[in-house]
Order: sequence, then C-alpha cells, then structure tokens
Amino acid sequence: MRALSGAAREDEPAASEHTVAEDVGRADVYLTDEVFLYRVVQANGNGEDAMVEIEDCYGLDVVRVPASELQRRQLRVIRATPR
Repeated sequence: MRALSGAAREDEPAASEHTVAEDVGRADVYLTDEVFLYRVVQANGNGEDAMVEIEDCYGLDVVRVPASELQRRQLRVIRATPR
C-alpha cells in the first residue's frame, strides 16, 4: 500500500492519546491521513496487538497491518453515516 509502505517522517507529530486500535473493530470505520482513505475490512485481536485488514479506497487493494502501525501513522477515524 502506497501510504503505509513508506517510512515515517521525523517531522510527524507525536502520537495522540486516542488510539486507532480502539475503533478499528467496529463496523463502517474508515481511516484517513487527509490524503489517502482506507476502509477497515476486518480486525483480529485486541488493542495495539491486533492485525487489521484495510482496503485502499482508491486502488482497492487490501493489506494486513498491525494496529500499532496504524496508530504510529496517526490515521484519523471516520465513521460512515447511516442512510
């Protein structure tokens, strides 16, 4: 996945107190870094040790990454609104 495969920049801000790992197991969750958009397909495990399958909403490829990597990237959680 393009955005997750690169190394983190040194000028990135420190991790926030809110963890992405707390939200990835819920339905209709999307993650963004304000450039890329990812859909959470599945989460296995709990907390930072969870493995999360995310789909790149532009390229439609699915990758499996540790929740700790998502937290390190400081992706913001977006929930889909019910219709």
